Amino acid sequence: MSYLSRQTGVFLTPVYRRALRAMLAELLNSQLEVTLAPSKRPEEAARGGMIRVILDQNAPWYRRFCAAHVSHRKDAGAKFKTRIKRQDTIEAIERMLKSHRASGFYEDAIIEHVPWFISDHKAAAAQRKKDARKKKPKEPGIAAQLDIGHYGQGPERENYYDPF
Repeated sequence: MSYLSRQTGVFLTPVYRRALRAMLAELLNSQLEVTLAPSKRPEEAARGGMIRVILDQNAPWYRRFCAAHVSHRKDAGAKFKTRIKRQDTIEAIERMLKSHRASGFYEDAIIEHVPWFISDHKAAAAQRKKDARKKKPKEPGIAAQLDIGHYGQGPERENYYDPF
């Protein structure tokens, strides 16, 4: 993004605003949560060895966002491995939703990930639709078995109209 667009901000389309609302909801509803569990190896478990187990993960788009902004610190072993901070990301999305504009480091970086977010969600929706078609059809209910139409009116009626 050029210097001029950073100063004036880029106007956000309704599609991008809807995507940003969904991204914010995902970010607020999911967070990396890790706990310790006894090791599966008996010899390590006997000594009190523990392993980290993931209970919940960050949103997929946020993981990709963090991976794109890796920190290059020499002592990163004990610190964050990304320059991105969760609270700053939340605040940037809220600012964009409030002002309908994107201007600033976080805003520019987040806007770059919106098309991926949209395509990921479209692909997931298409997969859910495909999976739903594969499911075995349910057995007909008692009304269908007895050949009873809507509201107890049977199809034997001449001018029978069933909107369903």
